[in-house]
Amino acid sequence: MNRSILAIAAASLCALLLAASEAAASKIVFTCAPELCVVDPDTGVSATLTDDGAASPYRHPAVTGAGTTVAAARGNDVVVGSYGGNVTTRVAGTRDMNDVAIAPDGSAVAESHSYVETRYGCPLTGGCLQLVDMSGAEYTALGAAPATRRYTGGGGVGFLGRALLSSRYTAGDDMHSVCIIDPPAGDGAGCTPRIMGPNSLSSPDGSPDGRLVAVAVGDPAPAAATSVRLFDAATGAEVRTLAQNAGGPSFSPDGKHVAFHADGWIHVVPVSGGAARKVTPGVSPAWAEGFGPGARLRSTTLRQRKGRISVGLRCEGGATCAGTLRLRKGRTTLGTRSYRVARGGSKTIIVRPTSRGRRTIARSRSRSLRVTVEVRPTGGRTAQLRATLRR
Repeated sequence: MNRSILAIAAASLCALLLAASEAAASKIVFTCAPELCVVDPDTGVSATLTDDGAASPYRHPAVTGAGTTVAAARGNDVVVGSYGGNVTTRVAGTRDMNDVAIAPDGSAVAESHSYVETRYGCPLTGGCLQLVDMSGAEYTALGAAPATRRYTGGGGVGFLGRALLSSRYTAGDDMHSVCIIDPPAGDGAGCTPRIMGPNSLSSPDGSPDGRLVAVAVGDPAPAAATSVRLFDAATGAEVRTLAQNAGGPSFSPDGKHVAFHADGWIHVVPVSGGAARKVTPGVSPAWAEGFGPGARLRSTTLRQRKGRISVGLRCEGGATCAGTLRLRKGRTTLGTRSYRVARGGSKTIIVRPTSRGRRTIARSRSRSLRVTVEVRPTGGRTAQLRATLRR
């Protein structure tokens, strides 16, 4: 087991170095009970990643920054595995887990749990029952010999770079807080409170640039709901509310958007605030780099020969990709063609320009011009990609 864990962590580190070529692409892994699913946040096209959830349902998925490694809770276990299949390698776990996180570089996992344990005590009086609060957060560094450290917590975990975020409640002052543990693998690392308030704080997630933390904040009774809010990572000051009656926030790889779940759907909202967009049914989103399911351009350079334009597509995900392809220059449609590409395969789509499209291309004085490729999958939203057309 240790060798497999080391291989997973090493693969994640290598993938981070290669991710720059796919920096513009992203995907959201989420729970589609009992399985894990993935969705392209731009088009809404989704696919199922796992097929063994009936035996032990997946909960609380987390993904490395490069999107190559997935962690999740299954029963009382925290499991990890490579993206794209069943997640089965146990690395940690305990009972009543309510959150799982994985470090952006895949070097560690963390989980939070909250339960009360009944113990016998009071030996001098013949014994008595004691209720012991076992709430906490556990951090497990992955490698040849996984090492686990326990910290205060119970309300949720996340990562801010390599630092661990842990949500906790202290009865002494009746306050909730998100504290920062840095470095979490070091001996004697303390949990420094950063975000504090009288309402519950859960599911913290740090932005890729380390400047913000997204948290699900509990609303006072009788509402008893949560809202997704942003906080300054350095000062703990609240920045803005992104969504009401929502939870499970996760930052996009570029830090410009936050995914969350509400009413059984995954939504996406700009970090700057504004209207949220529904993406797909599901809960517990985890956003990462890499291509989601659907058709993608093999190259952003298109070729025109003998009046025909060749567009190379590849089909990501576990299902056939089908839909409509449209080439545009500004507001002018150069040509349209339907496409159908087998799952995991590639295909060259030939687009024949319309008469107006031919005139638009002919008027260009350059041998190349910038165009927009619109890929509209069947049953999904249109994705707009920039490309260069060479004649």
